[in-house]
Amino acid sequence: MTGVQTCALPIYSLAESVPPNRVAVTSRPAGYQAETLPDFRHLDILDFGEAEIREFLRNWYQVREPNKKKAQQSADELWKALEHSGIREMAGNPLILTMIALIHQVETKLPDGRALLYDKCTECLLDLWRANLPTQPELARFNLYNKRRVLGHAAYQAQVEAPPYASNREAGLLMDGHWLLKQFEAFLGAEFPGVERAHVANALLEALRTRDGVLSEQQSGHFGFLHKTFQEYFAAWHIVDSVSSA
Repeated sequence: MTGVQTCALPIYSLAESVPPNRVAVTSRPAGYQAETLPDFRHLDILDFGEAEIREFLRNWYQVREPNKKKAQQSADELWKALEHSGIREMAGNPLILTMIALIHQVETKLPDGRALLYDKCTECLLDLWRANLPTQPELARFNLYNKRRVLGHAAYQAQVEAPPYASNREAGLLMDGHWLLKQFEAFLGAEFPGVERAHVANALLEALRTRDGVLSEQQSGHFGFLHKTFQEYFAAWHIVDSVSSA
């Protein structure tokens, strides 16, 4: 019996112990098998469509702007900016949409060009989003620039050489965790000689997954970027940074 199938036993026990209450079970799509819980109704959570995006933006500004007319105007302006940009597809992801709304609220407009917007979004994820959380001592060197460098190195390598068990999906290439840790260790060995590479690489992967959210464990032991566009952005960032540093 697989690990996923084993998990079904306590779920059925729980459902039987709390009648007539409903039991909802959530899982990452890549790690789920519908036949595991055949008596449950199976649903997929979809990205936001136009109606959901516009409702989100209205609610966002209504909470933050006391003037209702100005709140609606700001929400409409942001929707128009999204509608006529290359990032409309990304806005269906609630987390990315939140970052876009935050950037728009602070700067009153979206940055010109997709690259600048990705730059702001990754800054939000890697630096500002979790700024109030404590950082592990072993990760003290990993400021925004160094996080971008290590992610750029991994993203570029994933584009050049398909990692073991890689598969292409919305998050880009699904990267085997062992392969990803080896990329982090290679970066650490080249840039920070003397550090305990295996330990720091594990701590870094955990921080990027749970604290920053730029990487997600799509299925057990396999990781992808929040959106495939971020993988492409970090790979391109690596190339530019390598040329400028040469």
